[in-house]
Amino acid sequence: MDFQFLWVSSHYFGDPKSIGTARSETSAEAKANIQDIQAFGYHSPIGLFTVATTSITMNQEVEAAFEQTIEQIIQGFEAQGAKNIITKQEEFSTISGVKGIKIFGNGDFPVPGSKELVKGEYTVLLFGGKGFQQNVILTWLDEDTYAQDIVDRILSSVEVKTDV
Repeated sequence: MDFQFLWVSSHYFGDPKSIGTARSETSAEAKANIQDIQAFGYHSPIGLFTVATTSITMNQEVEAAFEQTIEQIIQGFEAQGAKNIITKQEEFSTISGVKGIKIFGNGDFPVPGSKELVKGEYTVLLFGGKGFQQNVILTWLDEDTYAQDIVDRILSSVEVKTDV
């Protein structure tokens, strides 16, 4: 399984097996079903800009649990101090036609090292099938035109390969 942003054409989920780390609260039952998790992330505290990708391979060929993943991501935002999170959902298709789910919205996000909250936006792309799930998480400051340009470029060029 592989993510590509065509304008960078980087392969984040080949060898080595782990490039970054992912931190989430996962139930014991869910952990027992996970064979492998691979993650890559970039976060800049300036502008709240984040790009993160995760690929999960399951022990069994069960359908991806998108609703559970969405709930965990929103809970993760809240655990970091985000408030007033508004969530919208729609179908998303990559440039080659791979269908997924797009969760997006805005809220008040904490400034790192401060109790101050600022308006921010987020988009989460979820893809998956029997035995695997992949996602992309993007966050940025509301009205940051440079970050919005980068997000738009990522969303218009993201490609997901669903073969191993």
